[in-house]
Amino acid sequence: MPAAVLAGGALLLATACGVGPGGEEEGAAVVERVVDGDTVRVLVDGEPETVRLVGIDTPESVAPNRPVECFGPEASDRLGELLPAGEPVTIETDPTQDERDRFGRLLGYVYSEDEARSANEALVASGHARVYVFGGVPFDRAEEFMRQEAEAREAGRGLWGACEPGAADTEEPERGGACDPSYSGCVPSPPPDLDCDDIDGPIEVSGADPHRLDGDGDGVACTG
Repeated sequence: MPAAVLAGGALLLATACGVGPGGEEEGAAVVERVVDGDTVRVLVDGEPETVRLVGIDTPESVAPNRPVECFGPEASDRLGELLPAGEPVTIETDPTQDERDRFGRLLGYVYSEDEARSANEALVASGHARVYVFGGVPFDRAEEFMRQEAEAREAGRGLWGACEPGAADTEEPERGGACDPSYSGCVPSPPPDLDCDDIDGPIEVSGADPHRLDGDGDGVACTG
């Protein structure tokens, strides 16, 4: 197993020659290669580890038996720029999520050596990724990621400007659907924009309300 320490409920795989928060020496983690826009292969103390970037999803570019989706290659290329081969990285898991997905991939935020912002957040901010909430359980940084996504969408950055509505829909049914953290139950993030006729209500609303369902702002929508 790769060397690791636990800190604050989150597993940290270290950068090369890193030291943990409590002074513990951590394992050396470096990028081996980018798999696609939201998945990277790293070596931890020389052992391979596949990391799925938590909280985001990007259009498909390499999935077997699935077509390349709008902006999939661009998302993969962008992650390659953020995390080039040989780059020392830190990987931090989210205490609100499982440590691994059902494919055995580590779920985490990936930071390059000199960056305070994770590659996950950077992809959302540039419009190369959408926010992704698994199983209706918001991840720890969902609110900030949703803010970044809203700004990218408003500015038409990345996939938001390049793809027709629905063309870059990155929902992956085998992982449970992209539930927006603003709503109870499982209401997907836009696009497309939804109204109450598309949703089995009522639902509780908190946060950004990207579908603008809660017109009176009382925290409950689609009651009719």
